[in-house]
Amino acid sequence: MISSVDIAKETNINHASIVKLACKYKYVLKEFGDFELKQVPSSQGHGGRPKEVVKLNDNQAIVIIFLLRNTEKTVYLKTKNLKKLLEEGETIG
Repeated sequence: MISSVDIAKETNINHASIVKLACKYKYVLKEFGDFELKQVPSSQGHGGRPKEVVKLNDNQAIVIIFLLRNTEKTVYLKTKNLKKLLEEGETIG
């Protein structure tokens, strides 16, 4: 499982933006497995509002990555994932 927090860190994109994108395209993500939106305690340790985190399987994470805007980091991740798919014998289209 990959979390929205992991994707945010890897792409240097605001975590809330990743969650918002996942919620917007929840219907697409559900085609690849269960959609899990969890409330986790604030990491700051002072109480506060819990943070929403989306748990994704590998295919759902790839969908989210491909939906992200093209920045240097997201292009790298998109290319990396595409190469992985092609090595596994997947075809595009």
